[in-house]
Amino acid sequence: MALESAAAEAKRLAERARACRSAAIVFSDDAEGVASAAVASSMLDDLGKEYRMICLDKPVPDAIEALQDEAPSDLYILLGFHEDLSSSLPPELRASALLVAGSRHPGRPASAAAIVYLAHRRVRGSRVPTCGIALIGLEDPINAIGLDWLVLCDAVAEGLADKRGRRGGLRVRVGGAFRDAKAVRGEVWLASAAMYYRGGPLEAASALARGSYEEVRRLAREALGLVSSAFRGGIKNLELEGLFRLKAVQWFMGTGEFRGIGTSVFDDFVHRLRVKSRLVDRDKYILGIVERRPEVPGLPSLRRRWLSVSVSVPRYLEALISGGTAKPVSMLVGEAARYVDGIGYGTAHRGFAVIPAGVEDLFVSRFEELAGVRGGEAAPV
Repeated sequence: MALESAAAEAKRLAERARACRSAAIVFSDDAEGVASAAVASSMLDDLGKEYRMICLDKPVPDAIEALQDEAPSDLYILLGFHEDLSSSLPPELRASALLVAGSRHPGRPASAAAIVYLAHRRVRGSRVPTCGIALIGLEDPINAIGLDWLVLCDAVAEGLADKRGRRGGLRVRVGGAFRDAKAVRGEVWLASAAMYYRGGPLEAASALARGSYEEVRRLAREALGLVSSAFRGGIKNLELEGLFRLKAVQWFMGTGEFRGIGTSVFDDFVHRLRVKSRLVDRDKYILGIVERRPEVPGLPSLRRRWLSVSVSVPRYLEALISGGTAKPVSMLVGEAARYVDGIGYGTAHRGFAVIPAGVEDLFVSRFEELAGVRGGEAAPV
């Protein structure tokens, strides 16, 4: 996306925020989503608008359907999601939604946080202290370009950032003190993603907007113990039980240790398996599947049972995909999810899906078939 297009997107957001009667801020559970939501809430506060905040770790169909019923608004600001989310929205919701996709998705050099900050800047007419919050949402602030670079410049001018961090990295001012920007981003992710089922995303976004960073650190400290325990338990289970292996796919079901933390943490666990050569085959796609809890921060509990799927690839298979001799994850996970009435999306080397509970075997079989290998019975190894 060109700089002019990103600036136009920010202008459109500012105009629609001014014109709306009420808004719903719907954001992803990563640091970019949380920081973007904090900036958006500050902008709407400045405009005197009513709004509510909702966090979706994944585009669960039940949650998307509930948005209009439970959070009726004439503007839905969707922050940090994959651009494919638009196609999942009901037509009537799509008409009142404005999607600001996350920077980790292809073709998005400007982060959601930067676009929302620029919209807030337009509302105020000058730079705004929320540039410091937006900086937390940048994937790589020290090497920022385009609108992300404008956020960095404003943050430095406001005395909210400097380049005296570890190994020449960036520091951002939070809680009255300068701290390494990468460490702050990690704490925000922990507070939100790991504490997803405990209201962590809403607490973290509100705390950032209020300047109460100690609340974020408290949540992060609690979350760190949960994540460490889940990762240890997950590895131990795989060492004992192994993965189910087909010809192109190796997969497993996440067990109880991941039940109480957000699915983004499970995604991270699955992705880390790609370098565990003693556990995974180098030429097979890695699929992890875990049952979701019904809680959604900002919405009533889900009506139906859903599973979250995370897909990663070992580095050898990653090279084959990049070389065109193996199929990209995004194509496989998207089609396999549609086959079982779910939603799938991703990049060449990582993918995610939400599928109804009870169809996991059908999903895996379809993924295997699409990968170019037919037959083969799953058997624990």
